[in-house]
Amino acid sequence: LSPLTLAYLLHDPEAAAAWTETLPIAPRLAEGPDGPVLEASLPIPVAAPGRYALRVAVIDAAGRRGSVEHAVRIEPSPPAPVAVGDLLVADHASSPAGGVRPRVEARVRGGRLLAYTELYADSPDAWRRTAVHLEVADAAEGPVRARGAVSIGGAESAGRRAVTGIVSVAHLPPGRYLARVRVVHDATEVARAQRPFRVTELHLDPPRGR
Repeated sequence: LSPLTLAYLLHDPEAAAAWTETLPIAPRLAEGPDGPVLEASLPIPVAAPGRYALRVAVIDAAGRRGSVEHAVRIEPSPPAPVAVGDLLVADHASSPAGGVRPRVEARVRGGRLLAYTELYADSPDAWRRTAVHLEVADAAEGPVRARGAVSIGGAESAGRRAVTGIVSVAHLPPGRYLARVRVVHDATEVARAQRPFRVTELHLDPPRGR
């Protein structure tokens, strides 16, 4: 595959540039839910905590170009007891084994949504009284349309836990929805992350045998 030139700009709500760079990248070919896609990844230095917009533009050797902008929230160090990172979602059927392949807007046609996020705490004691709920709704404060099973990863580090979950959306009609993760500590919600996605086809669960 021919290399691409990528430029990105991370800026705050006042449009002040926090970090910007232009560099060549080597994309890889992957199979997406709508056919073959080019994928690339790169690390971006973490700025000060706050809300930002990440603008990414790319151009190939033939001059074809495109750009996208994505909202980013950088959390401060956990004020106590637990903070949550960004929520990634993808179609479970098209995701690689053991991972999440995020898209600008996830499109689910296999009936199940895969979610991933991370939790952060100042003290390992916080984990014993922390629960995570994965939900699907029509809007941020809308009623729950579906709930998923959540798995909290082992102790990779004392202050970090990886969270993965799967929720069935086979009963939902095609349309745009919101996946949200609620973090509850001592029966009180202390953190929340959310991400929109789209159900592109209607998949009814097969009838169960009697």
